[in-house]
Amino acid sequence: MYVDKKHKIGKNEKLDSVIKKYGHKDWKIIWKDKANASLVSKRKEPENLQPGDVVIIPPNAKQAQEIAEYIFKLNESLVAERAFVDSCNGFEQRFTRMAAQNRKYADELADEYGDMIHKIKLTNSSTKRTSDGVDVAADIALLFVAIGKLGQASSKAAKSSGAELKKINDDAAKDAMAFAASPVEKVIVSACGKFLSDAKAGRSYTALFVGDLVTASANLTKPSFWGKTIVKLHDGASWSEAVTADLSKDLDKAIEKLERDRDAAVRGFLTTAKSLEQRAVEMKKAAKNAGSHIKKLERELSDLES
Repeated sequence: MYVDKKHKIGKNEKLDSVIKKYGHKDWKIIWKDKANASLVSKRKEPENLQPGDVVIIPPNAKQAQEIAEYIFKLNESLVAERAFVDSCNGFEQRFTRMAAQNRKYADELADEYGDMIHKIKLTNSSTKRTSDGVDVAADIALLFVAIGKLGQASSKAAKSSGAELKKINDDAAKDAMAFAASPVEKVIVSACGKFLSDAKAGRSYTALFVGDLVTASANLTKPSFWGKTIVKLHDGASWSEAVTADLSKDLDKAIEKLERDRDAAVRGFLTTAKSLEQRAVEMKKAAKNAGSHIKKLERELSDLES
């Protein structure tokens, strides 16, 4: 860019040769330039210049036009860079907010999943405790409902109508619920009474397990059979579904899946948050660099306009 030049007046140097050398048409432009104020005050007129005097040569008309155009471009650059800084600052704030929101989502999601998992674990623990709690009752009841006696009325049960079997199964579900909820002593009395009344009616507990005797009879003598079955019956499952279900195992699988889903979702939110935070850092850096350049342009503009 143009910088004012200094010209030292030589011996016998003509003023016209000086202005022609620097592209000026009139000494007035040079003489009235404020950079020459001290010299003007001393010599009064250009004709009084002496060899050795130093004259500051301002830009000529063409150079002045170039400077004006350059100043215009500088101002354009300043406007653009200031807008860029504002944009960077806006994006930095936005990315920071979005990152914080993603971290909040991750925390909330972890809490929600944690609550679900906790409740399932409580249910699972309760199921296992229920299973343990009825083991003794189941063993005692089986003294009165022995596997051998379960076959007494199997042929009759097999000939029963669908409606009769449904009633038998419904009764079984009710009996099972009462069985699980009753103290051991009450279960013993109830089991004895039920066995005797069914025997007198020509119907034994075999009817409860028609169609499932092969798969379920072994379970009847296993610990926790009743505990794993009661909840299924209570939720409306059929006897067949209930006796072949393993609620505790199902709950364990549900917990594992929820934990996997939770970890994947939380990881996704945290990864996004980290990416947004990095973008915020980049925006802050870009704004800082642009700010430094703006100061440089402002200094240059100030020098040109002074």
